[in-house]
Amino acid sequence: MNKYLLTLAVLATSLSGAALATKGDICINCPDLAPVKSMDGYTDGDYYLNALTAQGSELTVFRSALIQSISKDQKKLTYGEVWTALTHTDEDPNDVNNVFLLYKGESIPKNHNASTKPEHVTQEEHNDYWNREHVWAKSHGFPKESYRGYTDIHHLRPADKTVNSARGNKGFDEGGDPNSESPVNYADSNSWQPRAAIRGDVARMLFYMDIRYDTGTDNTNMPDLVLVDLEETTTETINGIATHSKLCTLMKWNYDDPVDNFERKRNDVIYQYQGNRNPFIDHNEWVDVIYKDKCSGIEVPLNVTVADIADTLEGQEVILEASSSGKNITYLWEQVEGQTVTIADKTLTTIKFTAPDIANTQKETFKFKVTATGANSKIASATVTFSVADTNFKAPAVDVTIAEITDKMEGNSVSLTASSTTNNVRYKWTQTGGESVKLIIPYKATVSFTAPQVNGSSVLTFKVTATDADGNVETETVSFKVTDRAAPTPDSGKSGGSFSIFGVLSLLALGFLRRKTK
Repeated sequence: MNKYLLTLAVLATSLSGAALATKGDICINCPDLAPVKSMDGYTDGDYYLNALTAQGSELTVFRSALIQSISKDQKKLTYGEVWTALTHTDEDPNDVNNVFLLYKGESIPKNHNASTKPEHVTQEEHNDYWNREHVWAKSHGFPKESYRGYTDIHHLRPADKTVNSARGNKGFDEGGDPNSESPVNYADSNSWQPRAAIRGDVARMLFYMDIRYDTGTDNTNMPDLVLVDLEETTTETINGIATHSKLCTLMKWNYDDPVDNFERKRNDVIYQYQGNRNPFIDHNEWVDVIYKDKCSGIEVPLNVTVADIADTLEGQEVILEASSSGKNITYLWEQVEGQTVTIADKTLTTIKFTAPDIANTQKETFKFKVTATGANSKIASATVTFSVADTNFKAPAVDVTIAEITDKMEGNSVSLTASSTTNNVRYKWTQTGGESVKLIIPYKATVSFTAPQVNGSSVLTFKVTATDADGNVETETVSFKVTDRAAPTPDSGKSGGSFSIFGVLSLLALGFLRRKTK
């Protein structure tokens, strides 16, 4: 199918600045989509102000405050705009022309969306195109496009057409038989178990839907969406309530598969195009606040993560932030790599320090480890690596390298070759160590000579000087060993280790006598 891949005009989305308007030709029947928010100036404290202020209050008060935070300024997308949005929310970070499929975990072209079937594509091929999976099945409360939940991209994901159909509108639970097309997913008569790597993602999408669409929180006829701990739920909306399953399994999946960087990035992109965020990605601890009392006996593993940090410059403030899945966690930071920095308190969730001066190099790598200790002495750790650049570093105007050379025997012909990515470079070779040799044409990139006679072995060292058209100079050296041909081998001198000339002559004579007697 790759031979049918159309050329895509992909406009990059910058998560550190304003999102770019997305052209509709990124996929088939995908309309243009303009951003409504920018990540520039976004702060967690401002966005979640209502919820943060209500922490510690009655659950109903906190829940109401959280809904206010995540529903404000939310844009209702059209179902056509969902096609376009998903090409950015689920973009393959290693190939901007592709999206990730939720259940299969595969990367396929963005324009292999199943909006229509191109004439040159067979039905079998088209079955492997992607469509829009409603993780909270739309038949469970919002079967029409006019409902806001129908086009809420927090729970809409690209999925293989036929695998999506296999999931249908089943609830989520563990068990079942492997899916024939994608055996990492399991299903039985009333439930679907997705692949392990996205079970936590599924749980957090459904937690979002349960909170976002509460009674009276939307004016598009959305019912009250409620997660329940039942094996199977009805698709009927009863007394304004629509249910989905299975709550306590989803709680377990949230712990087993913690928030990752793909989810964080996706949350940022959704914020730019839809205007709101999933709080259970930003504040996973709120899963416990809202749902923990509803699910007893769940073994909660201790997980700890460190937010990614961009490379920085010497003298800049560095902020490292850890988060974990448990409560009453103690932290301990330690520096693993890089010159030592001063940290005021190594037991905080977030640590800060000033990036040190970097001397005599372009940049230096730093690595930090945080260890979290929870209840019953459970321990988990995570690391983060970044580099600090020297603000005064100036790369040499001329770069020169010398090809590697192996050790030689005396009398061997030797060639040394230099190279440079700089244009119009002049070379000059000189010997700086070892027995003297006669260099043949030392003013070219490759110089040759004969390895000298040595007593045992000797190391020879040579230097090449490269000068560009502006007079900038750079040097490089190379060393190798020359060995004496007469030097004893590892087996010489051992009893029985060689056969004397007399032994050879005796064998020859014996052969001659045998021929004479025949």
